[in-house]
Amino acid sequence: MLFFISIRAPSCCSWTGLQRSWPNRKTDYAHRSIQGRYDLGVHIGRLHDSSLIARRLAVSRRVMCCSPAYAQNAGLPVSIDDLANHTCISYANVPSNEIWQFEPVEPTNTPRSLTVRSRIVTSNDETVRDTAIAGLGIAILPVFVAAQALSKGQLIDILPDEHPVADTIYAIYPQSRYIPIKVNAIINYLRTAFREDPAWNGLES
Repeated sequence: MLFFISIRAPSCCSWTGLQRSWPNRKTDYAHRSIQGRYDLGVHIGRLHDSSLIARRLAVSRRVMCCSPAYAQNAGLPVSIDDLANHTCISYANVPSNEIWQFEPVEPTNTPRSLTVRSRIVTSNDETVRDTAIAGLGIAILPVFVAAQALSKGQLIDILPDEHPVADTIYAIYPQSRYIPIKVNAIINYLRTAFREDPAWNGLES
């Protein structure tokens, strides 16, 4: 019997550990939108399908960055309000993708939102990262996507005291009276994997 996991985001942890935990189970990892029959999915971001059960796995921190070449040619913003004067790279699969949100100054306040000028719009994290590395604009990326490029100096952290609103990572599965044992096992594995992976808790050194 195949165990299907559909992921709507780049690979977000090491699946080899999962296979070691259940060596006798054949597993198919499908990197696509969740469609048709499946056992479990992993979703990063806002939830839109209310017919699914969602269990929170972790938080995906994000970082605002650009390449050294872009910084040299266009300069760096002095505040998030200055982003209006810069070229940005946005996501096509995020509602209102030209509006970026940052954590509030005071914890009791609402997130700060601003409109940016998007030169390139794409639905893929790696494409956003590679476009930023090429010097084509400023991007907000998940830390686990940007960490290696930041550590290599291909990207630089812009306004490190300003924190983009983080995404939530969910395990999602169809409604059922009973949760299959295998679904609970995968969820527990993923929670451990996210907690132990340094890219989720901070930038890799």
